[in-house]
Amino acid sequence: MKIQKITLLVILFSVGLTSCTSVKVEKTQKKEKLTKQEIGLNPELMNTNVRPQDDFYTFVNGKWMETTKIPADRSSWGSFSELRKKTDLNTLKILESSIKSNQYQKGTDQRKAIDYFSTIMDVKKRNELGIAPIKPYLDEIAQIKTKEDVLAFMAKYEPVLPSAFFGIGIYADMKNSNKNTLYVGPAGAGLPERDYYLADDKDSKKIRQQYLNHVSRMMNFVFQT
Repeated sequence: MKIQKITLLVILFSVGLTSCTSVKVEKTQKKEKLTKQEIGLNPELMNTNVRPQDDFYTFVNGKWMETTKIPADRSSWGSFSELRKKTDLNTLKILESSIKSNQYQKGTDQRKAIDYFSTIMDVKKRNELGIAPIKPYLDEIAQIKTKEDVLAFMAKYEPVLPSAFFGIGIYADMKNSNKNTLYVGPAGAGLPERDYYLADDKDSKKIRQQYLNHVSRMMNFVFQT
């Protein structure tokens, strides 16, 4: 009985969201054409042949998983990937239109964003500069001799450089979403996960060797300067 009540609440909640979305769409259609993909909740992507109390994940996502293909340039795909791609495209449009408008003065946040984007896209200039922009940091790293030196370097550059041995971030508290909490976690290794370093299969050994070659090549660029 308890499960049936929960299921009923879920269905009613879903229907409620759908109704609210439909009303919103009807009001907005005169101003802007919306496709079904832009609707927040699309029942057509659900597999209603599955009982939600048996497999809620498949009930909600079943048809989407059956019909969606991972793009050729991606290793995985999901709703957050779609949102990220759409956000990237929107951000690019904003940047391009802002550059063309030439209306933002030096020192404004908008101008800083434009300059940052333009600098990243200027591949020719980046190739000319090489590692010169990071040379001061490399020189300081070369002077590190003790554990105390490592700690001092990390403390100095934590605000501007990637964390070396651990990462720090502020997120919603996992037990109380009304407040934020400081989280500290180990930094990631170069390869995606632990087994890449330990597995004995042929592919893992090949990846490790290629990774070693890559790191050696990058270090050569450092020592050649």
